[in-house]
Amino acid sequence: MNTSRYDCIIHHKLLNTDDIKGPVVDLKLIGFFNTNVEDRVPYYQFQIISGNTVVGQIALRVGFSELILIHGHVAYEIDKAYQGHQYGYHALEMIKKLAKDHGYQTIIVTCAPDNEYSQNTVQRAQGRLLIRDYPVPKHHVYDFLGIRTLNIYELKL
Repeated sequence: MNTSRYDCIIHHKLLNTDDIKGPVVDLKLIGFFNTNVEDRVPYYQFQIISGNTVVGQIALRVGFSELILIHGHVAYEIDKAYQGHQYGYHALEMIKKLAKDHGYQTIIVTCAPDNEYSQNTVQRAQGRLLIRDYPVPKHHVYDFLGIRTLNIYELKL
C-alpha cells in the first residue's frame, strides 16, 4: 500500500532492466542498490551514454521518504564537457518509463534555483514547479555544499 502519492507500487525489486536504448542516448545499468544511506530507498544507477562515450549518470529512487523532497526520485548529472546537448532531458524522458513500470504516477525532481540548465531540462520534460526555494535542512550535505534552497518539480507520468 502506498504511503504517499509520490510512492510507487513495486519496491525492493529490480525490474528486468540492464540497458535502456534510446534515440539520442542509451542508459547502461551500473546497479540496483537495496538502500541509499541518505534517503533510505532502493535505487537504480545508470550511465548515460552517447555513441560509445559516457556523458553522465542518472538515478531513479524507488520508494518514498521525507528526503525525496530534497533528493528527488530522479537525480542526474551530465559531465561538464558534454553539457548543452540535452542529454539530461533525453535520459530523464527514458527513465520516466521505468518509473511508470514501478507504479509511479508522479515523480519529484529537484534542482538548485541557480541551476538554469537543470530547470530548463525539467520544464522541457513537462515538470511543474511545486515549491520554489524549499529550504535545505541544516547539516544536510547540500547545506555544507552551499545549497540552501531547492526548487521542487512534479512530473506526471
